Amino acid sequence: MNLSAVDLNLLVVFDAMIEERSVTRAARRVNLSQPAISHALNRLRHLFGDALFVRSPDGMRPTPRAIEIAGPVRHALNEISQALDGAGFDPATSQRRFVTAAQNHASIVMLPHLVDRLREEAPGVDFRVYPGQAPDIMDGLEKGRIDLATGSFPTLPDRFASEELLVDDLVCVLRADHPLAADCLTIERYAALPHLIVSFDGAEDVVDRILAEQGLSRRVSMSVTHFLAASIVLARSDMVVTVTRRVAEAFGVNQNLRILPLPFASPQERISMVWHRRLANHPAQIWLRGMFAEAARRVRAGRE
Repeated sequence: MNLSAVDLNLLVVFDAMIEERSVTRAARRVNLSQPAISHALNRLRHLFGDALFVRSPDGMRPTPRAIEIAGPVRHALNEISQALDGAGFDPATSQRRFVTAAQNHASIVMLPHLVDRLREEAPGVDFRVYPGQAPDIMDGLEKGRIDLATGSFPTLPDRFASEELLVDDLVCVLRADHPLAADCLTIERYAALPHLIVSFDGAEDVVDRILAEQGLSRRVSMSVTHFLAASIVLARSDMVVTVTRRVAEAFGVNQNLRILPLPFASPQERISMVWHRRLANHPAQIWLRGMFAEAARRVRAGRE
């Protein structure tokens, strides 16, 4: 492909379509008309020799070829954006879009504080926050699809840097009028209860390992992928969920839930932010990390 014949704006349109899966929303994102987006898509199809996006009941679905080039295109656009930013980044006037990945704890506990800072300091900056598992997040950081990730990452390859933001313990949560809500919860009673877990893959976690050491096991009655769903289910069942204390406090107030200490020494969950080392000294990325660090400080101040 002759790069001199490639219009960079076409790649911006392509990236917007990958994110939005809608001509209307993509047009809004890049400040173009819908006909202009359609024209750009026709040029992209000719350029790549592929349909790239096809209509489906849930929007414009990317073809395998579009998915294949999405990461490299995003990475290239990020590199160009960083080169043009030069040595300066002014959050007060920037209209930059950051893409972050946040595991459940980080999104529930930290994002409200981040929103407060954005309103004060960077009204034109946009954020896209996605959930994800560690392997997907690492791949996104590597390929430039993600600027920053927050969550629990016990081990990291050397090409990634990290900073610890929060440390939290685990608690047991059940509905306020649960038959055992007023009782002393022993480890045997805890293991015998029907459990709800919040997980993308339903895999065993540290709780299962602790119970196994005591010759016990638990029945996982339901697995969901987000704490909001968990809080709704708990309010209507006799199930219990084991989550970090700050998440429990966030939902317990609004869902009539009871928080109990675990009947064993609670392991600690460590929440960190992770980024690729190639972005270590970029002004916009330094500002982004500072935003998350400040949000974490506000969270800690709320408990101290």
